[in-house]
Amino acid sequence: MPRHKLTDAFLRNVKPPATGQIEYWDRLIPSFGVRVSYGGRKAFQVLTRVNGKLRRFSLGGYPRFSLADARDRAEQVLRDAAKGISPKDPRC
Repeated sequence: MPRHKLTDAFLRNVKPPATGQIEYWDRLIPSFGVRVSYGGRKAFQVLTRVNGKLRRFSLGGYPRFSLADARDRAEQVLRDAAKGISPKDPRC
């Protein structure tokens, strides 16, 4: 899996793959990344374990959702996951 320091410049200039999708993982927050689809869509995501189960959470699309907001949300998801709280849990 490619790792990059995700920046706005990187996100603006990253080229979509010819087919399928590719994921770029952040060097600052290792379980945070962006998925780029062949159509050019860029979606932020975080991959973590909640109560031992591996979960992937979509955080929103770029540029509508800023990199700074996505990083903040990823950190919150990771803090919650460490406590066993899933963002999709209705108790949250």
